[in-house]
Amino acid sequence: MFEKHPSVFHLRQWLQHLPGANHTDALQRARQLALRLSDPVTAASLLIEVGDIDSAEAGLVAEAENLRHNDFYTLETLAKVLRARQRWRGETVIYRALLLDILARAYAKAYRHGARYLARLCEIAESGAVLAPLRSHEDFVAEVRHRHGRKPAFWAQVNGRRAGTVATENDDGDFELN
Repeated sequence: MFEKHPSVFHLRQWLQHLPGANHTDALQRARQLALRLSDPVTAASLLIEVGDIDSAEAGLVAEAENLRHNDFYTLETLAKVLRARQRWRGETVIYRALLLDILARAYAKAYRHGARYLARLCEIAESGAVLAPLRSHEDFVAEVRHRHGRKPAFWAQVNGRRAGTVATENDDGDFELN
């Protein structure tokens, strides 16, 4: 079932039915399958599950342009895992993709999330994290302003977050500006 429908759920189910001695081989097989997947989000989720965070982040960075139409909740979860493991490039790719998707769809109800993502992206950039080979934060923000500068509801959310506030992570792992 795992090979027909690769997912973390099916991988866990498979491992539950295998003797412990076979787990190493199964995890290696799952890693190889994940590296061949065309869906970068599923591949990254599986690679993280099998303990290959380097390949998960590298895959997300390589496929940065293909993340826009994936599941919001899966991407949010991946971003939180990457943050916990200090994988700033992978986290940046995900938050950029989520932000661009919200703005491209002009989904006003999600602008507060977009502003939160932008705040987190600013934090990552200000930390001095190396983001290469991704384009610089400044170039990314300039493009966002150029392409979406006429979305006052979004920019009001961004400006509201900037007004003497800083981003912090709450108990649910979401970012809030206080």
